[in-house]
Amino acid sequence: MKSIKVLGMALLGMSIILASCSAEDGEKGDQGLQGAKGDTGDKGDQGEQGIPGEDKPNVDFYFQNGFSDYTDTQDASIVPPNIGSDDQELQLLYSNNGLVTTERRSVLRFDNIADEITATLVGDGENCADAFRVNKATLYVYLTGYTNQDYDNLFMKIGFYGEDEPTFEQTEATWTFAHENEYWAADGGEAATWAGFSGSDDYTFLLPKGSGEAYGWFPIMLPRSVVENWICNTGSNKGMRLRIDPNSVDLGQGSIDIASSENPNTDLRPLLVIETEDVEPSATTKMAPSGKAKDWENLSYEEKMAPLYRYFAAKGL
Repeated sequence: MKSIKVLGMALLGMSIILASCSAEDGEKGDQGLQGAKGDTGDKGDQGEQGIPGEDKPNVDFYFQNGFSDYTDTQDASIVPPNIGSDDQELQLLYSNNGLVTTERRSVLRFDNIADEITATLVGDGENCADAFRVNKATLYVYLTGYTNQDYDNLFMKIGFYGEDEPTFEQTEATWTFAHENEYWAADGGEAATWAGFSGSDDYTFLLPKGSGEAYGWFPIMLPRSVVENWICNTGSNKGMRLRIDPNSVDLGQGSIDIASSENPNTDLRPLLVIETEDVEPSATTKMAPSGKAKDWENLSYEEKMAPLYRYFAAKGL
């Protein structure tokens, strides 16, 4: 009886455990179906490849009568009393004998320099003044004769004619007239307004020591702003006047002869070298020449003459 009771209790416990397991481990429901994957969007069109930037090196331009079909240098000696121009020499003289001061001066202009430069450096739709910069402009004149009898120093002084000044004619310019129908502002090729320097033609270069023999090439650095204006505002190019002055009241005399644009030796004629740098159209402002330009006075003679030597090399001299 006791064993039957024990067995019954055991069966009862087992049934409780089985019931508990059955309640906890119910049958897992079926997993729902996965939704369909959406279509991939269309790929956008690839943008056009940009045009590679051009390598635009600095460009030097040379203007000398007889070189590369250029024939537009205009120059003349203006000598009192109205002697006119000399075909082969430009004459500069300063003489003070204590009673009167006598001078001979010359005028010089390079016409039509803008055509070649703008065709090379100014693109369609570009503004000329923003398309390039003049890094340096150098005038080279060949001194065929030079005397300085009395002065410690003798200076070449240059004035740049303002836009409203008359345009001189090479075969008509005299001490009094720019051409046969128009006077200078005053005798001696004076201007009412000088360009680049307020009311002044005292753009000054010290001439070399010594006299009595040909000196050779003399370099003159021109103001960049004046030359840029000649290129982009062609009506402003009225040229320049050259004279010599000892900056002294002492008695004495000095003179210079310069090979003119009519000199039979074409290699000795006045030469204008304009060194330029192209400006990218994307540039928002026209910056100054790259690198700090050395002052003209601090350049060595070789540095001043380097553009001339490059020109000779281009001509095969």
